[in-house]
Amino acid sequence: DDVVKRMQIEIPKEEREQLKQSIPGQFAPEYELFVFDEALFKGVYTPNDPAFADPGKAWYLNAVHASQAWDITRGSEKITVAIVDNGFNLKHPELRGKVVQPYNVWTHSDEIFPQQVDHGTHVAGTALAVAGNGKGLCGIAPNCKFMPVQVADKRGMMTTTSALDGILYALYQGADVVNVSLCSQFAGLSQFPESAQQELIRSHFKEEERLWREIMRIAASHNSTIVVAAGNDNVLAGIEALQRPELFITVSAVDKNSQSFDKAGFSNYGPFSTVSAPGVDIYSSTGKNDYQAMTGTSMAAPIVAGAVALMKSMNDTITTKQIICILQSTGVETRGNIGKLIQLDKALEKVKSGEECVEPCNATVASGGDEGYVGSFEMEQQSGFFVFAYNTQNVPDKITIYEGIDTKGKIIFTYEGSTRKPLVANVQFNKPTVTVEIIGGERTYWEFLINCPGENFEVPSTDARRSQLEQERDRLQQELDRVNNELRRIGNSR
Repeated sequence: DDVVKRMQIEIPKEEREQLKQSIPGQFAPEYELFVFDEALFKGVYTPNDPAFADPGKAWYLNAVHASQAWDITRGSEKITVAIVDNGFNLKHPELRGKVVQPYNVWTHSDEIFPQQVDHGTHVAGTALAVAGNGKGLCGIAPNCKFMPVQVADKRGMMTTTSALDGILYALYQGADVVNVSLCSQFAGLSQFPESAQQELIRSHFKEEERLWREIMRIAASHNSTIVVAAGNDNVLAGIEALQRPELFITVSAVDKNSQSFDKAGFSNYGPFSTVSAPGVDIYSSTGKNDYQAMTGTSMAAPIVAGAVALMKSMNDTITTKQIICILQSTGVETRGNIGKLIQLDKALEKVKSGEECVEPCNATVASGGDEGYVGSFEMEQQSGFFVFAYNTQNVPDKITIYEGIDTKGKIIFTYEGSTRKPLVANVQFNKPTVTVEIIGGERTYWEFLINCPGENFEVPSTDARRSQLEQERDRLQQELDRVNNELRRIGNSR
């Protein structure tokens, strides 16, 4: 594919690992190749039934304070939101006047068509439907442009490759926001304990995680923000590797008619849930001129994508890191171990103020393989001790923690010299904000946790460290066995 710079090949299962290792070297240094496995995707939706004056249909707009936000901005035509989905009906009056650069990854053309379940049209309308046309409801960002990217074939099949191609197309064509309401399904996994689910996140789908982290870096280089659905299996978000990159906004769903903003029963949850939005009975466009209520995190994600579009309409240079910080710091608490419910008006007011957003404590920050980091954290109290802990074996060259909102404050902790073990430090501070600076660590994935003072924090145990080392030993042994087998094969062929 000369649009997204990708080639797909089919190889025997028994040769897959060997070829994945050898192919990049055969094309180096002229080409830098990224090789990954294929998997199947599905849209995460649950259909329901069939504007503004009906509180039952407009409830989700009220929950995120959309009307108040529209007093600040309804978006800019200079901002484009790409919807990567199964298909679209571009004749719908809510969408037809705002379409730019449509693309079908299967036909490599602008041929766009809807599926039997009109998931994509519904998602697009939730984010972008026009305002003031006397029909249905408007989207969260009604004045922004719509880039439809179809990633399902005529049978409705979607794969890792088709989703990847769709995202890359959107990034290369300059989309400011990319909504991906797609993911794998893990039906039945909710019956297993969270400890088993956490082990899946730690040890499975690492190839896919590596792929999506590469996409995260490409998105950051284009200053584009990717929003993904958390999934509908009532399990931990992050089992699906697409939800792991820290600069992808993973969206969980809150229930309808809940004063305390409870998690929707189906919604995935946990630390990888960045924020949440309404996801039950979301009324939006379907068909050529119809409307329907659907339920799922697929419907929650475009609400957040629309919010990001509004924020970028006010400041088109705002980074994804700042967007996440603002959405989390201005959101309201939820119940059910999901991210805060976004509040559009407060988020836009924060963008309008131009103030730098400071992250809350109990935040986890990861490198994604990039070198260096500087970030400030609000400690929620004036003084005390907090825990700074590395959750991974890789620690960069130098770590410095300062009092205050920048690197000009008093140094309260410093560490220098690489190590491959979790690092934990109890740090005393006398100001409500601290700043962490990290130097080095390029292409070395590291992750740390800033823990709120007084909160319980479990230091990585000896058993956990032993398990990490045993897994690393087994991986190295497998690699050594592969090399030895290859040497024997070469020797026998002489």
